[in-house]
Amino acid sequence: MPYTELQAVGVHLPVVDLGVRYRRPVLYDQLIEVWVSIQELGRARVHFTYRLHLAGDSKPLATAYTVHAVTDSQGRVLRLDRYPDLWKKILSASAALSHPGA
Repeated sequence: MPYTELQAVGVHLPVVDLGVRYRRPVLYDQLIEVWVSIQELGRARVHFTYRLHLAGDSKPLATAYTVHAVTDSQGRVLRLDRYPDLWKKILSASAALSHPGA
């Protein structure tokens, strides 16, 4: 789901927390794959996890997470379930991201 689709209905996802653990170095021009999953989906918060590795290599280069609040353009907290069509799409995307490769 493009972020612009969220913005079109007045929903924003500012980062409120993040963390990165670097495990191995990366060199210029190396192709990196990023795997994203949803660790937790709440009505006013989304917690993503990330795993970065070289293409074709299963050893992680880094692991990370971001936590996003759900807000309007002024930073006031919103509940995603108050946008039924959007909430259904997000739940569907969440299910897909929670089961990589599905």
